[in-house]
Amino acid sequence: MKRFLAITFIFITAGLAFSGYLSIVKLTSGSCAFGEQCPTFLGYPACWYGFAMYFLMFAMTLQALTGAGRMRAALLTDVFVAFVGLIFSGSFIVQEIAANAAVGGPLALSTCVYGFACYLAILILSIVGANKPQTPAA
Repeated sequence: MKRFLAITFIFITAGLAFSGYLSIVKLTSGSCAFGEQCPTFLGYPACWYGFAMYFLMFAMTLQALTGAGRMRAALLTDVFVAFVGLIFSGSFIVQEIAANAAVGGPLALSTCVYGFACYLAILILSIVGANKPQTPAA
């Protein structure tokens, strides 16, 4: 279980760093980092919501890895938040496909596609990890 949590933490940290970069660029410059359309939700950039979701998973997972929290609770939180993140980023991808904007730009794909892939990896690893029995500490 801890191994899956540690691997999941790597993807969470990558997602947090990526969404954090996008959020800082949007906040400081008013434009999207890679010159693409900036999707919004309730008037705020989607990357801000992504950052909040990744931050929640980061905090829960870090607590579990350092022994301050329960591993299973962190994995189940990661499952829930990653599932919400999949729906959230997936809805923007559908909109981008409809507008023919999901492919292209300096990253080859839109940032929502990369967020979706990261949420998917976190979801799969968290589900598998939550279903593994926890081994007692030696």
